Amino acid sequence: MVITSIIAEYNPFHNGHLYQIKKVRELGATHIVCIMSGNFTQRGEPAIIPKHRRVLAALECGADLVLELPTIWAMSSAENFAKGSVWILSNLGCIDTLVFGSENGDISILKTIAKMIDSDEFITQLKLNLIKGMSFPKARYEALNTLCGNDISSCIINPNDILAVEYIRALNRFSSSISPQCIIRKGSGHDSQNPDGIFASASYIRSLIKNDPLKIQSFMPNKAFQILSECIKTGEISDINLIERAIMASLRKMTAKQIARIPDVSEGLENRIISALKHSQTINELYDNIKSKRYTHSRIRRICMSAFLQINAAMSKNLPPYIRILGTNNIGREILAIAGKKHTLPIIGRYSEIISLDKFSQDVYNKECMASDLYGLATNKILPCGMEQTRKVINI
Repeated sequence: MVITSIIAEYNPFHNGHLYQIKKVRELGATHIVCIMSGNFTQRGEPAIIPKHRRVLAALECGADLVLELPTIWAMSSAENFAKGSVWILSNLGCIDTLVFGSENGDISILKTIAKMIDSDEFITQLKLNLIKGMSFPKARYEALNTLCGNDISSCIINPNDILAVEYIRALNRFSSSISPQCIIRKGSGHDSQNPDGIFASASYIRSLIKNDPLKIQSFMPNKAFQILSECIKTGEISDINLIERAIMASLRKMTAKQIARIPDVSEGLENRIISALKHSQTINELYDNIKSKRYTHSRIRRICMSAFLQINAAMSKNLPPYIRILGTNNIGREILAIAGKKHTLPIIGRYSEIISLDKFSQDVYNKECMASDLYGLATNKILPCGMEQTRKVINI
């Protein structure tokens, strides 16, 4: 038995994801665990379809067990996203390998970068670059370039490689026994709007959903496409514009001191946000008015959405307190049977199981409930409240 894990958003599930699962099987995996973000993603946006639909697509297309990365960590920086995911997988107690996509594809180089980033000399150089006003990604790249040269630093400019390095750092930080493996990412770039044969980025597919849905089918496995098509019919497609005023209202009601408590807010960014709010009438205007060389769009989107979801930095500095099952099949139940003897965090599947856990666990779960209720306002058809408390684990 070889239990392999994948960390993903499946927003939506496409042929590139299917390719990864098939490659994982070729590498010897007999059992596959996927840890997946919930209704909000690392981009600081609502997922294109509800998470239970994405869970079903994952199970129908090759995953055996799907676990949840709670919104607090799913909608976070690459470092926090990776820490939260790897912490859950490590505490499951039975994962052999973590496989992730990579533009570079050289695990030894990725390990070298991960080790260097945690060195004192790198941290010193990074701080110097940040003082110069560089954005964090730029400061990190330049620090690595200074210490290791372009051959190494050029391997951390792509989204999947950045996450790959963070996964390895998290594995090292937790002294995890999970072995990291990478496979070459197939198809066009992470956010590319240019498809490559049957492969297209999730970003491109999301744009087609809203503008030309008839073109989607060739880029998705049939079962995943059927699930997406059903969501289109039932009005379960999200659109951030539907909650634009609610997001703006959340921010307009906050003081600078309150904004300063949101994750990713530092160096007086709260004052820049307050100023930008006075001159912004749309969410995109707000993003543009806050953005500078130092602050990326993705960071700004996460900050604004965190304000809407009432997520504070104090919560995100902790680690996920439980392991939540979203969906499984018969093979997944074999994984859970093994994990039942080895896990070091509570494993939950039902809302009733939260009641016996500590206050922080309950706070995290209640935050998930609120996030899902607010997500229901971002879909074409408003979804009912209370789904987190009543929805059962998906079994196929």
